[in-house]
Amino acid sequence: MEVVQPSINRALRLLGACISRARRARNMSTEDFSTRMGVSRSTLARLEKGEPGVSIKCLATALNALGELDRLSDLIDPSNDDVGLLLTGRKLPKRIRKAHCTNEGAAQHGEHIGVNPEGIGF
Repeated sequence: MEVVQPSINRALRLLGACISRARRARNMSTEDFSTRMGVSRSTLARLEKGEPGVSIKCLATALNALGELDRLSDLIDPSNDDVGLLLTGRKLPKRIRKAHCTNEGAAQHGEHIGVNPEGIGF
């Protein structure tokens, strides 16, 4: 069994409860809702309980059945990502590669590891 951080478990349980609440607000039974989603009632129950093993596809189909699929793309919309916007003063790279040089090797080449161009250490 995979260990999941408590904060992630809480967020998943809350998400599941919100889906359950939205389904009930629309007067949809678990049988009708799971049929609309194309999943079994037991899969829907796992989603509404917030079990971490439920697929993102299951979440997407639930949002679609609720008429709320656009909410999925809003989860981490770059225009609302304050931290991301602050950190990206330059064009984002397509890929991030792990640095392979050591502090000692970098010092030999006149580089300073752990200090950005503004002189702030990280």
